[in-house]
Amino acid sequence: MLFFQSNNFKKYSDLELIEHYKKTTNNKYIGELFNRYTIFVLGISLKYFKDEDKSKDATMQIFEKLLVDLMDHSIQNFRPWLHQVTRNFCLMELRKEQSLLKKTIELEHSNSTFMESSSSILSLIHI
Repeated sequence: MLFFQSNNFKKYSDLELIEHYKKTTNNKYIGELFNRYTIFVLGISLKYFKDEDKSKDATMQIFEKLLVDLMDHSIQNFRPWLHQVTRNFCLMELRKEQSLLKKTIELEHSNSTFMESSSSILSLIHI
């Protein structure tokens, strides 16, 4: 297998990089997409998370996800596809956070209800 210098990757279009990645599974092709689109993905993530650290983590997770997703999808226009992948990822993460928050609140409520009922029972016993 030939190893290209990173400046050789710059001559390829996004779709050519994807095509070469699918044929070789050489992560350097994805690395070039990462160089091209990191700021793009980070900007979209910031729009949803409003938190720089969460957005940076999401950007890394999205590009890791691309290693698998690019093998399974036929992509005609990479930038709009990447925008959709990023948007969906962010929305799913926000849903997970909301679900976790909801479960935490429900658990706290059930614990407080339990504590109230157990203290009522204890007061009855002491009578």
